Amino acid sequence: MKRWLGKKRWRIHRYLIPALGLSVLLLAFAGARAISQGYYSSDTLAPGSIVSLDPSGEATVEAANTDRINELLGVVVASNNSLVAASTTSSNVQVITTGSAQTLVSTLTGNISKGDPITVSPITGVGTKATTSGRIIGLAESSFSATTAGAVNQQVGSGSSQRTVAIGTIPVELSVSYYIPPSVETAIPTSVQNVARVLAGRDVSPVRIVLSFILFLVGILMTAVITYVAIRISLESLGRNPLAKKAINRGLLKMMLVTLAILLLTFGSVYFVIKG
Repeated sequence: MKRWLGKKRWRIHRYLIPALGLSVLLLAFAGARAISQGYYSSDTLAPGSIVSLDPSGEATVEAANTDRINELLGVVVASNNSLVAASTTSSNVQVITTGSAQTLVSTLTGNISKGDPITVSPITGVGTKATTSGRIIGLAESSFSATTAGAVNQQVGSGSSQRTVAIGTIPVELSVSYYIPPSVETAIPTSVQNVARVLAGRDVSPVRIVLSFILFLVGILMTAVITYVAIRISLESLGRNPLAKKAINRGLLKMMLVTLAILLLTFGSVYFVIKG
């Protein structure tokens, strides 16, 4: 019996070990080659270009810059550089939104180190190191400077503000999110940030969270004061004149309706501030 079980166990392992090895290889291959989605663009977009959604058309993208940072989407890739390339008859570019992709970057805000957040720049389609709060396309997976292999120098600006920057490509781990520099990190709890993110459907800046929290506190304080005053006045009036009970109750009901309106106005204001 033991001998039979031993043979049975070996048969299972004989098929299980190759299957596990194949799974590991497939996962590694999938990690290196992400899934891309087909979009349409009226511009000629080179692989590595950072793109934003174009609000003027469905499934349409355009090269990203600082004016279109809120619509950040992903990076253009060649269809043979993705694990799966989903497309339609009208699509002419492939865009990766998650995973690793070779991305055009520059030294406009300084040299890039591994792990630095990458955001858009005034140079259309080209990213740069994020130095202030705002939306980013992802994190650099390698360093970049003017001495990096493949870097090309280019003049930007005009007149006295003209300067030379290096432009090239580096792998970036894509994940569109909101970046806060360590020097301006706030003490906002993660749970509060998550609630704000759920309400807005995206990352919310700390300034909006703080402002909405102040509005919420003011609304709750006003509601509490009005409720306390209304109940106290009603009780005092009822003690002095029990026969006016109906009129006092009507007055109290009106004050409760006012309180409800203030609450609704407070929640509405908080929502619109967070939603932006």
